[in-house]
Amino acid sequence: MLAEAKLSQGRQHRSSFATALVLPLVVILGLVFPAASRADVWASSTSFNEPASVAVSTGGGVYVADAGNDRIVKFNRAGDRQQVIGQRGGGQAEFRSPRGVTVEPGGAIFIADTGNYRIQRLYPSGDFQTEWGGEGGGVGLFRNPTGVSIDGSGNLYVADFGNDRIQKCNAWGWCGFGWNFADPPDPGLAEPRAVAVGPGGSFFVTDTANSRIIKSSPSGQELDRWGTPGSGNGQLISPAGIATDGAGDVYVADTGNDRVLKFSPDGTLIGQLGQTGTGDGEFSSPTGLAWSAGFLYVADTGNNRMQKIQVGPDTEPADGGNNNGGNNNGGNNGGGGGNQGGGSSSASVKISRVKLIPRQGWIYRDGYLNMQVQVTNRGNGIARGVDLYLTSSRKKVKVPRKLRFHQILPGWTNTKTFKVKAKRSVRGWVMIEAQAWGRRNRSFLRLIKPWWPA
Repeated sequence: MLAEAKLSQGRQHRSSFATALVLPLVVILGLVFPAASRADVWASSTSFNEPASVAVSTGGGVYVADAGNDRIVKFNRAGDRQQVIGQRGGGQAEFRSPRGVTVEPGGAIFIADTGNYRIQRLYPSGDFQTEWGGEGGGVGLFRNPTGVSIDGSGNLYVADFGNDRIQKCNAWGWCGFGWNFADPPDPGLAEPRAVAVGPGGSFFVTDTANSRIIKSSPSGQELDRWGTPGSGNGQLISPAGIATDGAGDVYVADTGNDRVLKFSPDGTLIGQLGQTGTGDGEFSSPTGLAWSAGFLYVADTGNNRMQKIQVGPDTEPADGGNNNGGNNNGGNNGGGGGNQGGGSSSASVKISRVKLIPRQGWIYRDGYLNMQVQVTNRGNGIARGVDLYLTSSRKKVKVPRKLRFHQILPGWTNTKTFKVKAKRSVRGWVMIEAQAWGRRNRSFLRLIKPWWPA
């Protein structure tokens, strides 16, 4: 079972778990924070019980690991609750004190199911997809995993808290490496709580019991470390959460000091956010962080709430949502040729890009994979009734024949999710192709045998 006292080191402040969810939106114009320049409040009927981690998807979903309630709660960027996933238990999509959550670009949700000593992968819908782990010290086993983060290549990094190490797995549960940055006489990691992937592939670890941060290459080579125990400038007490922004700067939840610190990628202190308290922009034992579109999402654990804080230019969609399921990022330009889809409201419509996600990946034989396809309108008119055609290079690997985008605004990228189904008898690689309005894109999936018994 989860060692709650161990995971609570450095916490100095608690409030009632019956407190209703309050999600302040604090807009602050720099990283010197004597006071907030404006504060708005989100209200919800949801009550948190030790929110421990937060992740933001490319579509704008905000996922909170509500550890004390044994569940994951999904919000949109405006703070409206959209979904509650899971309940207490050891079954599929059930959890015991989940303390880590991350979402890959394709929408799959990964949960550090801490008390069950495992990782769960869920469909974007929140339904169970697969799991791996179990209690132990071997590769692929865990003791109270508390943090997860996924890079652009589909590598999942797990903070294996009870084993004092990081494990690197693929997105389907094959774990090949584990390390703890030991460099005698330094024994290495002690109770790591969280991992964050930065630009360029490097990642950062909160070495919680040692009150420091370690920067690493994807292969586990230590690149840098910073932080010493204390409450001074740049010092840390039991740091728990960590996140990076688009510039590569690093935000650290300095849990024992009730604050968030911002560092450059080389560990130079840039600024400090917050102090002990219950007001907007104040914290009690913050433990989880996520950055998205100029905003920092903070799991303010001791206050049993989430806070959303502006720390840079606001690049969120104007409605705070997810652009009809899409985003404003264009995909890779596909090849030429292909069938042309439906109609348009203007001759100036230009469907310029079609992108499949993932471009390369894995799919279990006799199983399923959720993929995404993005279509970009770079013209000046509204694209209406755009038909996108999908094909598979294998007869026993099924995809929908056609998807329809009813409306794509000028300059927008819209996204749809579809399911790939593979029969157990298929071997090797399969190519998935998407075509719309003369643009196409291909994805190559490796079919592998499931590791679970037939």
